[in-house]
Amino acid sequence: MIFYVDKINGVSAGRKVTMLPVAIIERRYKGDKGLRAHEVEHIKQYCVLFVIVGTLGLLLTNAAVALPAAMMSHDLAYTAIGKYRLWCEVKAYKKQIQYGFSIDKAAAILSKHYRLNLTVDEAKKLLQ
Repeated sequence: MIFYVDKINGVSAGRKVTMLPVAIIERRYKGDKGLRAHEVEHIKQYCVLFVIVGTLGLLLTNAAVALPAAMMSHDLAYTAIGKYRLWCEVKAYKKQIQYGFSIDKAAAILSKHYRLNLTVDEAKKLLQ
């Protein structure tokens, strides 16, 4: 689910909402299909990990433990595990590039804003 808002704090035009399969995008980007595809990709990533962790949690414990664990899994992994964050962002930017977003701009953003210790050239190779 995507919601359009007037302003997002920070440098991004869109972002996934913590612990929910929801993204917000600044209203001025409402027609940007690439940005929307990028954020939808993050929602899909959240949902996949939610199902995996939730299912394992239900098999090993109970719903009171499984549900919060499933809800937190993507955001915790994204924050704590650089390789997971890199994988998530590369997949999302590849979707955005399919809609005409510049690979050079995506590589520059990927190398600068995600604490990934990548050069622009390294990021560009991952996005090709």
